[in-house]
Amino acid sequence: KHPRAENGQFGSGGTTEKQSENTLDTPKIPEIKGDELGTWSSMKDLRDKAKEYAKRFVGHKFVNAETGHEIEVSMSGVKHTISGAQDSLIKTIPAIPDIVKTAKFLHTEEPKKEDTNVLGVEKYYADVKIEGATHRMLVTVKHQTDGRRYYDHGFYVGKV
Repeated sequence: KHPRAENGQFGSGGTTEKQSENTLDTPKIPEIKGDELGTWSSMKDLRDKAKEYAKRFVGHKFVNAETGHEIEVSMSGVKHTISGAQDSLIKTIPAIPDIVKTAKFLHTEEPKKEDTNVLGVEKYYADVKIEGATHRMLVTVKHQTDGRRYYDHGFYVGKV
């Protein structure tokens, strides 16, 4: 008598659309207002704030809705994303959990020869609303030989 979504979570039936939207459902398009990291005085300051914010979810696994894969967010993935990045990409760090959850699978690529512990490199895309404009993100997930998956993301260039 308690309706469940396909993933087994409660969330359909018995609640208003607004209640459901604010509780268990993953947003269709993650949204960044631009002020989630606070004010900053330099790019180094913004990167430091992004790393500090990411500590809230680094080490956690998030299930991609399309594939069902658990994808872990590591600090090295966060650092790789923000290294040399423009402020618009750095501002997406707070949305990483929702980006991972909502990303759409594209394909799997062969790993580099030196990545002997990687079975494959999975490519996904996710749309993210950043300060009112929708941008497409490329999400790269390295599937390790031990079964774990680790994420990285950046702006998408090219056709989907």
